[in-house]
Amino acid sequence: MQMLFATDRSFWHTVGMAKSLGVSLTDALADGRLDHGGYSELVSACKACPHPKHCLAFMSEPAESAAGAPGFCANKQTLDLIAEMG
Repeated sequence: MQMLFATDRSFWHTVGMAKSLGVSLTDALADGRLDHGGYSELVSACKACPHPKHCLAFMSEPAESAAGAPGFCANKQTLDLIAEMG
């Protein structure tokens, strides 16, 4: 059960972090900026990240303050790239 919770939390952290950058991962899938394997890798990287509390604090800030994913984010490079492409 613990593993399921961690995956679920990581999924929502991944989606939330993307949204804080103005990125819809659903749209990124639809327009080819992201494939299903890449989406799975984002969630897996988030699951392994040791900073979930930092992530929640970052996502609680107003979206317009997010110029890019924070440096501690395991998905920074990919999310910033998707944001730039979109």
